[in-house]
Amino acid sequence: MVRIAKTVAQVLVVVSGCGGGQQMTQTATGSTGPTGSDTFVTSLTEAMPTEGPAPVVWETQLEVGEEVGAFFGVWGPTADDMIVVGGQIDAGVIYRNRSGSWQPDVVDGVGRLNWVYGVDGYTVVVGYGGTALHLDEGVWVADPTPTTARLWGVWGPAADDLWAVGGNTGDAEPPVLLHWQGTSWEQVAFDLETDARALFKVWGTASDDIFAVGDRGLVTHFDGVQWTLQDSGTQSSIIGVWGRASDDVVISGGRSSGIVVRNGSGKWSGRRFSDREGFDGAWMDSDGVTTVVGRRGFIGRFMPKSLDPAIEVSGTEVELHGVFGLPDGRIFAVGGLFDAPPYTAGLILMRPPA
Repeated sequence: MVRIAKTVAQVLVVVSGCGGGQQMTQTATGSTGPTGSDTFVTSLTEAMPTEGPAPVVWETQLEVGEEVGAFFGVWGPTADDMIVVGGQIDAGVIYRNRSGSWQPDVVDGVGRLNWVYGVDGYTVVVGYGGTALHLDEGVWVADPTPTTARLWGVWGPAADDLWAVGGNTGDAEPPVLLHWQGTSWEQVAFDLETDARALFKVWGTASDDIFAVGDRGLVTHFDGVQWTLQDSGTQSSIIGVWGRASDDVVISGGRSSGIVVRNGSGKWSGRRFSDREGFDGAWMDSDGVTTVVGRRGFIGRFMPKSLDPAIEVSGTEVELHGVFGLPDGRIFAVGGLFDAPPYTAGLILMRPPA
């Protein structure tokens, strides 16, 4: 049985300056997590991107207009079978790359689609209005869910063990957690002490090691039995999460300035990039190199355990929201202009293999 556990911890976070950033350290006692009523722990170091070798230039694969909208999520098992999801608020779209040509799939009667993920040959898409779809012999089939909230992310270690997360930030309701165990989506009550109203993304290493992140700096961890709060060191919205081990996880977010926070040996520490607007998606490869994307076409590559990015050339000023890579070195990023409807300038980029 899944349980949600409440945690109260004394926290002392000390972050060494990195790359000339200014250290900001505070102590919290009796903290109840990122949105607790006591002193909040700040573990972010102001930073400027560092210079490095000549930046890699990403290739534009597809551009669409208002007739389609923007793109938000990307995933695929191979370069010839990538899936991108997005659309307008009331009209979701799915595009698939079949042998180098991006074409829309038939998907009717759904709103904006936010995320796509697959495991063990099972592919799932989630979006607005509690929408959950799965791919069945080339056809997208809707699965009922017990919520009408916006679903922002989905991940799982197996086809019969998936988690979808969501919530509406303007509502009084708590974040949404849904669990799929092979036959139906079931809602898991979320009763942690937090002011956050949405979980945006979820990722893990196994069924008993899962991280879910959301607004107001919310980070939660599932150990196979219960969800507990972790202190992320920020109250900014956290949009992306990815990693390669339980002690090597990256989260990204921020709105007025971008943040990147890493989990090493169970402690979160990070940097705020004051000259960059907010970051969105994050993806880490098997070597520990993390790609973070965000507003104004930001693409940064972080070496293992590092908080110093190499800035790469996206060739765009639109917001990049999702990023996902393949073992052959190709990485895909998607985005568009979606601060207000109607969305436009949907974009798919690819980083060519080295």
